[in-house]
Amino acid sequence: MIALIKNVVQLAQSIQSQDVLSAQTPAIPQHVGAFIQTVAPEAQDDIDATNKFISAYRQAKSAIDTAIAAWRGGSDEARARALNQLQGLSSFVQSATSANNKVFQDLNSFKQAFNADEEQLGGVLNQINAQISAIQAGIQDQQKTLAQEKATLALISVNPITYWIYEGASLLTTSQTLEQAIILANTQMNAYAQTYYNLQHASAITQQLSSSVQSLINSSQNLSNSTSIIGGQITQLVDTVRNAAATNEEAVVFQAYWATFDGQVNDLDVFINS
Repeated sequence: MIALIKNVVQLAQSIQSQDVLSAQTPAIPQHVGAFIQTVAPEAQDDIDATNKFISAYRQAKSAIDTAIAAWRGGSDEARARALNQLQGLSSFVQSATSANNKVFQDLNSFKQAFNADEEQLGGVLNQINAQISAIQAGIQDQQKTLAQEKATLALISVNPITYWIYEGASLLTTSQTLEQAIILANTQMNAYAQTYYNLQHASAITQQLSSSVQSLINSSQNLSNSTSIIGGQITQLVDTVRNAAATNEEAVVFQAYWATFDGQVNDLDVFINS
């Protein structure tokens, strides 16, 4: 999950560097900037809170394992020590669960806003593409008219009748105007085309970010579920130890639950730190 968070932050930073987005869809860099400043640190804090629980568990495990051995020998004091260690873990897992839930909610809020941003970006791309098509059509019409006028001028040049001479002068002026208009239109079209190209590149990055954020949301949901389950299991373990007698049989039962719990914490460790 750590690697996923880093990837999302890198994509978000890449989006912020796209000047074309600031010009065409300013909401995108604004929302992404807020994500980098707020949500991404929250996600890292979430990992830190979960790692604090795991670290506390590792420290408590040795003491609890030792207490179980003495408990199996009939020591009620050892059972009480195990209970005390378990109760100490509760606050850590509660903090982790609270952080998990906060990040999950904020990630979803960002994703909803970003979905709207992506729709806006798609609309801008369509609009620019339509403008390019309109300019192209206009250039084609102007080129057709220019070709016709040049053909007429060529005819006049071989038939120098006075009327046609005046008409030719007018056509020459019109042709020059058309040529200038075509040059300007091409310049404008090239500018739109460059903007469109830059936006397409930026759009590809926004799509990657959107996909990665969704993956992070899914991971956050899984993490929240895991810590909630682990929190419930700690409560059950505490109740089991609190109500148990200082006998070998009950210590063995708890030890089996404890081994299962250890496996789940190990899985959690691998999940968040990969």
